[in-house]
Amino acid sequence: MRIVESNGLVALCDGAGRQETVSLALTGELAEGEYVLVHLGTALRSMSEEEAADISNAISAVAAAVEGRDYEHLIQDLVDREPALPPGLHPDDDLPGQAG
Repeated sequence: MRIVESNGLVALCDGAGRQETVSLALTGELAEGEYVLVHLGTALRSMSEEEAADISNAISAVAAAVEGRDYEHLIQDLVDREPALPPGLHPDDDLPGQAG
């Protein structure tokens, strides 16, 4: 969501076609125009405009997929990429207790 008005630790935010009053207790005061990740009425952290757009596109892609609509254009950065395994799960990684 994008902060429209900020007043101390409370902000009016806009996103996903709606406005919501959001607590900034976890982030501290933020300026108008900044983007925040919001969960249950609380801003969890601030983020860049690019990251906010990526998250918005991902949410729209899930909704489109559920409705049977085309969604790949919304997640193009993921379409042609192999998923990365977390550290320790790659076949070439040494596991604890294993000689390398």
